[in-house]
Amino acid sequence: MPRAASLLLLLLGWASLGLPAAAGEGGRADAEVAFAYGVDAYNRGDDATAVQLLTEALELDPRHRLARHYLALARARLGGEPAPGEVFLPTALGELAPLGDVPLLALRVGAAQGRDSNPLLVPEGTAAELPDGDRLTGPEADQVTDLDLRLDLHPVVGRRGLTLGIALAARQSLFSDFGFLDFGSGRAVVSLAWGEDSLGLLTGPLGYARVPRGGGAVVALAQAGFAQEQRDGETFRRGSEASLALRVHEAAWTATQLELAWTDDDYTGGANDPRSGRRVAGSLSQWLYLGRRDRSLRLSAWREERDAGAAFDATTTEGRAELSLPFGARWTLFLVGAAGRQDFDDLASNPYFPLFIADQAREDSYSRAAASLAWAFRPSWVLSLRGSWFSRETEIGQADTLANLDVERTTFALGVSWFSRFEGGGR
Repeated sequence: MPRAASLLLLLLGWASLGLPAAAGEGGRADAEVAFAYGVDAYNRGDDATAVQLLTEALELDPRHRLARHYLALARARLGGEPAPGEVFLPTALGELAPLGDVPLLALRVGAAQGRDSNPLLVPEGTAAELPDGDRLTGPEADQVTDLDLRLDLHPVVGRRGLTLGIALAARQSLFSDFGFLDFGSGRAVVSLAWGEDSLGLLTGPLGYARVPRGGGAVVALAQAGFAQEQRDGETFRRGSEASLALRVHEAAWTATQLELAWTDDDYTGGANDPRSGRRVAGSLSQWLYLGRRDRSLRLSAWREERDAGAAFDATTTEGRAELSLPFGARWTLFLVGAAGRQDFDDLASNPYFPLFIADQAREDSYSRAAASLAWAFRPSWVLSLRGSWFSRETEIGQADTLANLDVERTTFALGVSWFSRFEGGGR
């Protein structure tokens, strides 16, 4: 749309909302202060604070184009993209050490070094003059170091068909230049599984659980846990989680898995943080075993309903394919691809609402893919080379002419994992 038409739409929007066409000198000065602090919060990754401050700047000066631009970026980034440093990979990636029987205690320690092409999730070609005279042009890449730790305890194994597992996991992503994006997470999950599996491993919405090896036709898994996430050392989300998974082996070369999950998200931006709420998800998967159980293709359909503030109420649907191909004595190739759509329920999801004529709620379509090549070069050591790609296109109707919200991101990393286990007890 031509610039003149865009300006006309803005003026019509102001008129319909009863906003003044210009701000007084005092209002403009206060708007600049709010804008400066809002951009600072945005660049630090504190998008909730950025939205609050930039909205204030626009209320004081509705013609502040840069405030409107950064507000759109901050609200778009709050839409639920993967956390900085997070690589989209199969659930059981890295669990390549010989599983054997379920151990009483298992420990995994991992480290990886890589590069993230767009940790700030900035649209291509984004450029703006900041108050201090600096110019930001994105996206900008950064080096990232990932550290992870997982401890599994199994006090009960196979007793009346039941296996009890307790998993504690922690992860930290450290950026070289964008230290304000340093991301940390911790999770505690209790798993109660019933049945056996030929691989000794069952995946669920809250991660994997070990079960006794065997040829059981039906395996069930119930999980409950608590997760906490931090950015730059400050907690920004806590979540309570619960899930159920049921896998049925209807033939020697196929299996069907049904999963249900519930999450209660508590964001620490305050009692009225619009991101806080509940998510309910379900998925149906079909496994095709390619000659043996550890060589498989998994096809899944997934749907999630999120009930949060008006700007974040959304329905997400996704289709996914995962391929696991072990070859040689110690090599395994993982490939994953997914495509989905996120439909928001309310006009408040439009980054320009109510400061512009928002003619539709936000709609996102996305694609992502990942690959990993893993080599078990020692009985307790695994080396992996992995990469991922993510692309999102955002549709916000007429307001598309005001800002490009589409983002793309790739990550690459070289990592190593060490495993240890203690046998005994539990039966």
